[in-house]
This record gives sequence, structure tokens and C-alpha cells, in this order.
Amino acid sequence: MDMRPALARFFDSVKHGVLMVAAISVVSNLLLLALPVYSLQIFDRVLLSRSVDTLWVLSFGVVIALACSVLLEAFRGQLLLRLSNRMALAFEGQLLTEILLRSSRQGDRSLQPVRDLGTLRNFISTPQGLVALLDAPWVPFYLIVVYLLSPVLGHAMLVGAIVLIVIAWLTEKIATPLIKEAGEAAQRAQRRLEGLSQASDVIVAHGMQVAAQAHWNHAQHDAMAHTSRAGAAGAMLASAAKSVRLLLNVTLTGLGAYLAARDELTMGAMIAANIVTSRALAPIELLIGASRQLIGVRIAWKRLADVLGTGTTREATRLPPPAGRVDVEQVIYMPPGAAHPTVKGLSFKLEPGAFLGLIGPSAAGKSTLARLMVGILQPRSGVVRLDGGDVMAWDRADFGRACGYLPQDVQLLDGTVHQNIARFSDASDEAVVAAAQDAGAHEMILRLPKGYQTEVGPAGAGLSAGQRQRIGLARALFGTPNLIVLDEPNSNLDTEGEQALTASLGRAKARGATLIVVSHRPSVLGLADMLAVLVDGQLQQFGPKQEILKRTQPQAVTVERNVA
Repeated sequence: MDMRPALARFFDSVKHGVLMVAAISVVSNLLLLALPVYSLQIFDRVLLSRSVDTLWVLSFGVVIALACSVLLEAFRGQLLLRLSNRMALAFEGQLLTEILLRSSRQGDRSLQPVRDLGTLRNFISTPQGLVALLDAPWVPFYLIVVYLLSPVLGHAMLVGAIVLIVIAWLTEKIATPLIKEAGEAAQRAQRRLEGLSQASDVIVAHGMQVAAQAHWNHAQHDAMAHTSRAGAAGAMLASAAKSVRLLLNVTLTGLGAYLAARDELTMGAMIAANIVTSRALAPIELLIGASRQLIGVRIAWKRLADVLGTGTTREATRLPPPAGRVDVEQVIYMPPGAAHPTVKGLSFKLEPGAFLGLIGPSAAGKSTLARLMVGILQPRSGVVRLDGGDVMAWDRADFGRACGYLPQDVQLLDGTVHQNIARFSDASDEAVVAAAQDAGAHEMILRLPKGYQTEVGPAGAGLSAGQRQRIGLARALFGTPNLIVLDEPNSNLDTEGEQALTASLGRAKARGATLIVVSHRPSVLGLADMLAVLVDGQLQQFGPKQEILKRTQPQAVTVERNVA
């Protein structure tokens, strides 16, 4: 297995394209020497010999050389665009998986990895900064050419190049921390805006629009201040670089004229030296002017390399379909940034076909335990096993086919009812309808405007909470999974929906599926044969339902007694 960083492996896979781009840069730079050579020959030979034939031959040659250079640069642009697209194909899927896992397990909903990939792609496909990087190593070659024309002008170009390199170094030292701070401030402002958007109902209902605007403006103004400082520093250094180059052009022209007047340099050599110097120093000036982009690319590269190199996604061994045996072994879970665990050393076992009801007061850790059991959250210590395999080590596609999960807050994706139930797979109509019928949602779906082809919108827009919950249950039951975990599955259901849910649980139990249901409402747990009582993240009671109800004190078991 290749253990090199993912980005290194990618560029190794496209090394032939990279070598082609480098070769085109070499040929293109050599062809661009045609212009100073043409000027040298025109002023030093054609004007003196008055040979029109020579003029025609030289002109034809330089036009051919420049045309070839333009065509090669166009071809290079196409190659870079293809490399950019291949990078997207290579990493976008992996980054999306990483974002989804980080969002569910760590609460990190940042889309920064995708934006970083876009930054690298734009840098490659819009080649101004990249071409400058490819052309910069040619500065010593052009310096040698100027020295061959005139050592005095070569000294002047060397001084100018050193000054520009110093400015480039200062740009790196000064602008890098400023640009990094500006990027972090912009991310904070973006996260605040996203949070306000998600809380739009509360904001509008409470008339908090003005307060929300002020809350966002504070973060936005901070981002703008950092951006302004970074931009001002970059603009000042870019202006200094431009001034140095212009001053160098004047210096070379003046020195060239002085040397020509003393017959120490020909007019053609003076003009050729100016052309070569402008060509040689242009990449350095361009890099300084594009410093913000280049620093952003380097920061994006580092972040992306960290994500791809140390991400939460791991290769997993393919395991056979599970029977549904669940083992929870000394599981402790502590949310990111929390001081105390919310699940504290839980241990229990469920045999295939068991129906466990998870009950307890609010904030007892029931939903957290449900998410641990389906591999959404990773324990700080301990392990949850399905048929002996750590749920975190299962191939997620295999685990997903064996598992049905209904979260407390049901989220549907932008698409049709059919697509959501099928988990956006190429499932047959029969399989989708069977899942809906199993969930008791078929008749309800048929009453929608377009039935199974009804567009539900992001997060289930256009549906009631009860309809979303019933479609979410059908999604959980799709493919007849052997492990079914439902978190408050009847919280938004009416009497009809609750009856359908109870019937669905009965069918799943009858076919031998392992059921784990979190509920505050007792009606859905009538078929449970096991109960677990969680209090403050600890397993207070666990065992057969009737035994738990007998052992629990009447004043503390209102919900539990109703379950019976």
C-alpha cells in the first residue's frame, strides 16, 4: 500500500502531464529569445547593410517563433485545465466524505476543505501565478544573456534582481501572517452568517433582525479590517517592486545610451538587453503582485494535505452481512470541548432479534448512545461492536446496508421522496415501495402532489414534521436492515402515524431485526422485550422489560410503567 501523502500520490499519477507542462515552459522561454535576437540583428545588421532580403527572412523567422510560442502556451493552458479537473475527480469525493464524517462526529460543519481544493484548482487552471513560478528559474539564464551583451548592463540587472528578490522575501514575511489572519476572520464571519441563517425562524419570530445584523456586522467588520491590512501591505510591496523594475528600465536605457555613445555597445545590443531584462524580471514582479494568491495557495495546500493525510476516513475490511448482535463495551464519550463525558462507561449486550427500549430523562445521553451505536460518534474509550466488529472499523457502505437509523431531527436531502427513501441509490421502484409499505407510509406518500416523485427540497421543505418522520422511517427500513436504531420515532406522529410505526416495529421484530428505540412516549415501546434506563450518562437499569419495571420504584418510573 502506498503510504505517501495523498497529494504526492496524485501528482505522481499525473507526472507525465506535469513534465509536459515543464517542457512547454522551457521551449516557450527559448522561443521568446527570438524577439531580442530579432532586434539585435535589425539594428546591428539590417540597418547597416540595408539588406531587405535579410529583413524579410528575420521577420518571417520571428513571426514563426512567436506564433509557436503562443500555440504552445495555449496548449499548456489546456493541459493545466485537465490537471485541475483530474484533481477535482481525485479528491472531491474523499473530501465530501471527510466533511460529512467531521460534521457528524465532531460537529465541524466547515466546508473549508472543498474551498481549499477550489483554491488549488483555480491556481492551476488560471495559470498567471503558476506560469510565473515556472518562469522564475529562468532569471539566471537571462542574466547570463545580458552579461554576454554587456557586463555593465549585466551588473545593473543583477542589482535589480537582488532588490526584487528582497522585496519578494519581505512580502513573504510580512504578508503571510496577515493573509492567514484575514482568512481565519473571514471563516468566522461565514460561520456566524450560517448560524444566523439556520436560526431564521427564531430571529424573525422574536423581531431580532436588527440585533442579528449587528451580531454579524461585528464579525464581518473584523474580517474586513484584517483583509484591508493584508491588502495594504501587499499593495505597498507590489508598488515597490513595480517602481524598482521601472527604475531599472530607465537605468538600463541610460547606461545603454551612454555605452553606445562611447562606442562600447551597439544600439541593437542595448535594445536587446532591455527586452531580455524586462522578460527576466517580469516573473519576479508578477509573483510579488500575486503574493496574496500564492500565500493563499500555500495555506490551502497545507490544510488540504492535513485533511487528506490525517482524516477520519480509513480503509476498512469488507465484512459479511451481520446477524444483528450488538456489544457495548465500557463506552465513554466526551463531546469536543466538553469538560465532562455525556456517556460514562456503558456496557451491555443484545442478541440478534432483541428489541431494546432506551428511556430516561432529558440530557441523559440516550441520543448520544444511539449515535455511538451506528458509528456516527467515536467513543473516547471503549467500543461498540456489531457482530463482533467495531462499528467504526466497518466499511461505511456495508454498515449502511445493514443499518437503519432515524435521527431525532429528521433531515431529508434535496430530491424526490423516492430518492430519499432509496438513500439516493439506483433502487427499483418495488424496493422503495416495499420500504414505504413496511413503514406504513405508502398511503401518505400517494396523497402527496406527485406521489413518490414529489420534490421535498433541502431538509424536507414542503413536508410537515410528521411526513418527514414517516419518510425518514421508510428510509431507515429500506433494504430490510438487521440493525434498526430509532431516536424518538413518534415525536411528530399523529394517531395514524403512531399506529403505523407500531405495526412497522412488529414486522421488523418478527423478521429477526435487532431494534433499539429511544422514546419518551410509552406507546411505541409496547413490543420491547428489553429496557435500558439512562440517567446522567450512566446505565441505571438494564434487562428484561418486566424485571426492570418490577425493580424500579413507583415514584421514579412513571414512563416505565406506562410502557407495560
